[in-house]
Amino acid sequence: MIDKALRAAASLFGFNQGTGKWMFTDVRQLEAVISEWINARDAIDERNKRINRTRHLVKAPAPDVMSELQAQAFHESLVALETQSRAMYHYAEAYVRRLEKARIAYLFSDERAKTGFNGPHG
Repeated sequence: MIDKALRAAASLFGFNQGTGKWMFTDVRQLEAVISEWINARDAIDERNKRINRTRHLVKAPAPDVMSELQAQAFHESLVALETQSRAMYHYAEAYVRRLEKARIAYLFSDERAKTGFNGPHG
């Protein structure tokens, strides 16, 4: 779902025109994508917290075997969901870091080009 949202956002900004790669023409575009990924990462983190809270609330509705088994199955499903969600969070966090490194490289490259064009004294 987040991937679809990011692809939709990318197409609105004119990024990722079927190449499978982000293409930026200026640092503002890159910063917009970084912001979107930070928002996605934070939303994933909030979901992780809700899953964790829910997992700790699971109790059998009655003291019989079937109720206990259903509660256990639900708990195990939440553990699996939490594991998958944590993996998504780590992916998003790593991607934010890569985008931020790309931003620094972009700014450095832009500054070097500007210095080269204008000379070392402006």
